[in-house]
Amino acid sequence: MVNHDIVITEEQKHNNLEIIFMWYLTIASTVFVYWLGLFMNDDSTPKNHVDSWLVLLIAPLFWPIVVPMSIWELAGKASKKPDLSQESI
Repeated sequence: MVNHDIVITEEQKHNNLEIIFMWYLTIASTVFVYWLGLFMNDDSTPKNHVDSWLVLLIAPLFWPIVVPMSIWELAGKASKKPDLSQESI
């Protein structure tokens, strides 16, 4: 019988982890830049609050959790808004 097991070397494992880590950092950086823009344009939060900056620096590291939850929350808010396109007669 022929053994069809795929053998992955340690170097290939290392390269795969490196690629995954680079994608993770790329997306985290993109999320940070986007949220930084939102933060800078937000007039309701003073720019000198240390807590705000800490959240802004830490939250992008958790983008696999935070981004889907944010989308879910925004979708929920959008579905609760009254539909103004259909005016009652």
